Amino acid sequence: MYKVKDIDKAYADLVEKNKLLESEIETLSKVAAEYEKENEFEFSADRPLMIWKLGDHGRGWIPGREHFAKAVKFVKSAKLDKQYNVFIYHYGLNIEVFGK
Repeated sequence: MYKVKDIDKAYADLVEKNKLLESEIETLSKVAAEYEKENEFEFSADRPLMIWKLGDHGRGWIPGREHFAKAVKFVKSAKLDKQYNVFIYHYGLNIEVFGK
């Protein structure tokens, strides 16, 4: 049988661990939001569209996240996103646009 003191202490420990986890989740969410903001491109109707197709259709190779991250880093460092509307995807993605 459990002692009341032991249950109260275990509960208090769980509450404290939960607070720490909530704090870590909040921090990670902020970091993820900052990363997304830094790596997003702004689109403008005044610029031409540049499409980057990553991967190799012939070999069936679709790039991983690290390849997309390198492509985004290159576009940002070359300031291509200031000259073009940049769209990066892999060949396995099929996109259709309807309407205006």
